[in-house]
Amino acid sequence: MINNVNFFQKTQIFNHNLTKIKKSRSDQLTFGKREMPEENIIGLSNRALNFDIGRYKRTGDQGVQYSNGGLVTAMKGAGLDVWVAWDGLPLVKNQKTTLPASDKTQIKHIKFDTHYHDNFYGKISNGVIWPLFHMTEPKFSEQENLGRFLLMPENEETFNKEWEDYRSANKDFARSALESLKPGEDNILWVQDYHLMLTPGFLREGLKEKTNVKAKIAYFHHIPFPDKGVLKDTFGEEKTREVVKGLLSCDLIGFHVPSYVNNFMDTVEAVNLPEVSGIDRENNIITYRESGGKQRRIKVKDFPISIDFQAENRLAAKPEVKEEMKDIQEELKDNNPDHKYLVFNIERADFTKNLVRRAKAIGQFLEKTSQNDHKQFTFVIAAPPSRMDVESYADNYKELKKEIGHINNQYEQKEGYSPIIFRENGVSGNEKLAMFRLADALVVNPIADGMNLVAKEIAAYKQPGDRPFKLVMSKTPGIAQDPVFRDNSVLIDDVLSVSDTASAMGKAFRIIKENRENVESGQEDKLLQENLEIQQSVKENNVKKWSDDIMEELNKAGKPNEDLRSQAVTS
Repeated sequence: MINNVNFFQKTQIFNHNLTKIKKSRSDQLTFGKREMPEENIIGLSNRALNFDIGRYKRTGDQGVQYSNGGLVTAMKGAGLDVWVAWDGLPLVKNQKTTLPASDKTQIKHIKFDTHYHDNFYGKISNGVIWPLFHMTEPKFSEQENLGRFLLMPENEETFNKEWEDYRSANKDFARSALESLKPGEDNILWVQDYHLMLTPGFLREGLKEKTNVKAKIAYFHHIPFPDKGVLKDTFGEEKTREVVKGLLSCDLIGFHVPSYVNNFMDTVEAVNLPEVSGIDRENNIITYRESGGKQRRIKVKDFPISIDFQAENRLAAKPEVKEEMKDIQEELKDNNPDHKYLVFNIERADFTKNLVRRAKAIGQFLEKTSQNDHKQFTFVIAAPPSRMDVESYADNYKELKKEIGHINNQYEQKEGYSPIIFRENGVSGNEKLAMFRLADALVVNPIADGMNLVAKEIAAYKQPGDRPFKLVMSKTPGIAQDPVFRDNSVLIDDVLSVSDTASAMGKAFRIIKENRENVESGQEDKLLQENLEIQQSVKENNVKKWSDDIMEELNKAGKPNEDLRSQAVTS
């Protein structure tokens, strides 16, 4: 049955045996002409496998839950030897220090007091950096008044104090990782995401004191990177330079898609650091001069993150999921006897997801579509609240609930059913899988999004015999730059336009209905062929390929070069 169980209370997706990268290298896998040696891989991220989601209202057990966001699942499949992360206190009382026995990763926890972590994580990382980096288009910021989500400190003095805690936390992460280096071995220090943009700088400084250790530093950015002037306008010149210098302490800097790479390269040029002696825009290589005169080459590249297709697909094939599908179908029919097509979406109700406009677009689609047609569609939106202690986030969530309530009340009175089923507490793990397997469409319309893995998940969850899906997508998430997804989607011309979003929905739903009618009359299932192309792409470009590609590029990056000075392209 469709129960009000929190989305985050789901089963552990990655419970299978993952082959470690270092194990594969010990088998002498060769990339290019150089054999890749066994390395000590140390990952750094704000959180690791375990994280308590108890801050959200939910039913069921109150214990520690697995965190299965894109960053965490990607890191878990990366073959780490050591994983440095916040211990979760005071939210989490019992943290595991290793992954399951099939994966020998040791989790090394960092402890923060509440006030310190609140400044580092709550105020700077999530209050300033998260909204700022999602303001990728100036017109979005202006029309949406996104500034209300940017929680800038009241004055510069407060900002400096909070920034100092962000800086100190980054230093703590670096210190813990440096303790895990192994002398006489090749070490890889792999830093993750916007919480830790200063960490590479502290790692580089620490390595100078370790003469018997070899190590390379990589960083991957999981959210969008904004236009060149955004950081300076908000952070000021000094803090912007600090961020850029921190990232340029790496040997390799990764982003999801080329546009984020370009934005970062533009920012480096705009900051005009004296230490940057060359910028090669054709190959995205930055030459950086250290204080002692030594020069390093930093590669900046796009690496589209993905999922473990096989693991997700097996999970969705469980018999329990099939039983859940039957229960959901019964309940959807109870809500609306004319129900035929399901549109399912699941995400955290962050302002970046553009959920209010999506709800309004659903209302407009219903108005413009005949009753015989629109009554065949049911929309299920699973969206747990986010940051309800912040007024702007709370107001945005209230507006979403109000819009959904208005639409449902209107159609309950006119036609006796609710077109939108809203799950503000999310859904269980099996229910999520079942919903996606039943779904005929998925709408992805964020204002900005690093990648958006949900569009890849629905492809992985579908099983033989399931109905195919149609993707309705804006041009703003990273995944829209993937030609396989872009070419097999109905694109929303203007993500800020309710009418454009509604029109794209209407077009997709006409395609779904026409395809179903053609299949029932014995014709080719064109949607299925599209889905198979998407599935094959996700299967081939999986999360292991993502991590392997990064490690392969890191193996080539930062190599000493006697002719480096003459090769640099002066900026």
